[in-house]
Amino acid sequence: MEAVFQENFSKRADRRHFLRGILTREDGVFKVRMTGDQGSGILTSMVKANCLIDVPTEVERLNPGDLVAVQLLSGEAWLAQADPRHSSGQGLSCC
Repeated sequence: MEAVFQENFSKRADRRHFLRGILTREDGVFKVRMTGDQGSGILTSMVKANCLIDVPTEVERLNPGDLVAVQLLSGEAWLAQADPRHSSGQGLSCC
């Protein structure tokens, strides 16, 4: 799915990145931001994430307002948050 990116991000053009993100919906618009530092040893950013932000190889820079592709990490958790009729009592968490 697509969401509106809420931050600034830059990288080298020869690499594809999957950033840990937090997806929300405000007034029917999906928005996404990073969970914080994205280093491989930073477990808190993994725990906070409910999606991955796909930054293709050719993209060097993202700015607030850019559309990005996101992959949900837990479809059921997102459905429960997005539609109270499907609530399981859990928030946007994969665990």
